[in-house]
Amino acid sequence: MGTISYVIVSTPRSGTQYTARLFTLAGMDCSHEEYFRPENRAIHDDRKQATFGDASWLAAPFLRELPLEVVVFHQLRDPLKTINSLLHTQHLNLGKFGDNRYVAFIQKHTMFPNAAASEEQRAIHFWYLWHQLIETESAGRKYFRYCVEDMSSELLYRCATLVPCALTQDRLSDAISAVRKNENTRGRPPSRVTGELLPDAVRQLAVRYGYHY
Repeated sequence: MGTISYVIVSTPRSGTQYTARLFTLAGMDCSHEEYFRPENRAIHDDRKQATFGDASWLAAPFLRELPLEVVVFHQLRDPLKTINSLLHTQHLNLGKFGDNRYVAFIQKHTMFPNAAASEEQRAIHFWYLWHQLIETESAGRKYFRYCVEDMSSELLYRCATLVPCALTQDRLSDAISAVRKNENTRGRPPSRVTGELLPDAVRQLAVRYGYHY
């Protein structure tokens, strides 16, 4: 029976599909939103004979429940690009989605603003709260944070050394070359949210993560 050995967690529109493919090609079996979904979560898989990982923003509320040996990879993407992509893809449009299971999942696990808030306010608030949730739920665990824009064979090697896998430098380099960084891109979102619109607390968190506006 395969047992989950790591998770890659972020918000939607943060490049987790890209990283899932990258880790898999590098020799670290990684699914994308397969084991963490709004309606269920799993840490075992009878189909797998070895350890594996899952890249899913839906893992955030359950990190504390995972076995202590599970590694948490906290992936960051430029906050403004992430927030504007959330708006562009309408991930948080409460008026349109109504009983959407993903919105219901977010509302269940965060203090989500009510429907009177603007879409921009909801997206900013969600980005802030979800990354705080990831940090809180990762306390005391094996935890590694990185920015997806910095992904390279060197950074991938650092990630690979934290999980049990067979790897070679050539395989890591080949994986970096093979996977496009614009994996799962959905057009070019307009810049509805700029740095000037970020509340101080959100801007400070972005700075702590390495993003300055």
